[in-house]
Amino acid sequence: MTTARLEPAAPPLRLGAITFLMGLAQLVITADFSIVSVALPTIGRGLAIPPGQLAWVVSANGAVFAGFLIIGGRLTDAIGHRRSLTWGLLLFGTGSLLSGLSVNLWMLLAARCLQGLGGALISPASFSLIHAFLPEGPPRHRAMGVFAAMQGLSVIVGLVLGGLLTTQIGWRAVFFLNLPLIAACLALTLAVLPRAPSAGHGRALDDVVGAGLIAASTGLLLSALSALGEHGLVSWRGGGVLAAALAGFAGFFWRQARHASPLLPPALFRAENLTGGALALMGLIGGFGGLFVLTSLYLQTGLHYSAAAAGLAMTPIALATMAAGPCAPMLMKRWPLRSLAIGGLSLEIAALLLLALAVPLGRYLTLVAPLAFVAVFGSTTAFMALMSLALARTPAETQGAASGLLFTAQQIGLPAGVVITLAVFSALSGAESLAAYGAGFLAPAAMLAAGLAAAVLMTRPSRLVTDGTG
Repeated sequence: MTTARLEPAAPPLRLGAITFLMGLAQLVITADFSIVSVALPTIGRGLAIPPGQLAWVVSANGAVFAGFLIIGGRLTDAIGHRRSLTWGLLLFGTGSLLSGLSVNLWMLLAARCLQGLGGALISPASFSLIHAFLPEGPPRHRAMGVFAAMQGLSVIVGLVLGGLLTTQIGWRAVFFLNLPLIAACLALTLAVLPRAPSAGHGRALDDVVGAGLIAASTGLLLSALSALGEHGLVSWRGGGVLAAALAGFAGFFWRQARHASPLLPPALFRAENLTGGALALMGLIGGFGGLFVLTSLYLQTGLHYSAAAAGLAMTPIALATMAAGPCAPMLMKRWPLRSLAIGGLSLEIAALLLLALAVPLGRYLTLVAPLAFVAVFGSTTAFMALMSLALARTPAETQGAASGLLFTAQQIGLPAGVVITLAVFSALSGAESLAAYGAGFLAPAAMLAAGLAAAVLMTRPSRLVTDGTG
């Protein structure tokens, strides 16, 4: 298989600049969620938004982002990384500017949807830079480390900077902060990415009906997961919307198998390790989401921390992600990717099982925080290995679509993990004891076990050598 990459003579500075561009673009996307979440109460007061409608400020962006990821990935394959990133950054920047200038809820929601649309182009285009332009071996491993470190940094930036900006300047500043970062990304994109012609491997959006089906179905599924957590499976808001989402997905895949220029070519699913990697990532991210939300709940309602103290106490989770960033690439030089993925998932499951025993003791700093650090370190290591494993044998002309598929799996896994974890906790929390929190950690452990099963049964050992050259 031929993989697109830079010419061997490309200077190391060019490789470093591409890695930095990927990391900065991901920081812009991932930090936005946490920064806006911190500012939500102030936004609600500033625009007189009722509390019941305030969640739409986050969920509208998330639904559009998740719904258009596959389309964004396919467009990257068709028009190239430079064009896709440029248009995505312009859309995200325009949405950020309009969000900061919003005078009512509807203007803000429209602007947030525009941000989500831009993010759906930026995310697969920037991540697929790793496999499109960086040679196999240490350069790719380092880029994966940068990607992981940015995930942790984005949480810290959101918790700390979001609060500072909102308190000292006002909620509009959290949106205007994106503008200089986007300008830097645009400058790097135009400076370091080649002005390549369109990839031209089929016209990406010939299937307009398929594009509409995948966008609507993903948005409906995310809405259904939220409704299930609030109203239960028997309500039309939960079960009915979920049934509509599943019907939409069935229609989408039926059409893809018959369309001359599909968004997701059926051959893509025959790429070694892609399907297994996507399912494993869904379980992994679901487990992480359950761990994150249950830890926050445990701190604030179980141990009675304030919101600010709980945010500070959860920094080990972000620090674990940042620590795994430089460590995992070194492990990837010495261990096969599949073994590293399975080992990381197993480590996180073991840590969660120990958390189930430690949480009822109420010793956060000495027991719970260290175990949470170990769990997230294992999760981040497994994440990096799974992403590399899933894309390693994907054809170069479908790297964008494959990246979009992997990110969509994560966007579905995250709310699913939160809903399942909170449902289990709610069923156990009648006694309002710390033991219920401990038992609640078994839910994310179960989701991780499903991800581990997918990694074991549906992936094959990487054919890449592990001596640092691949």
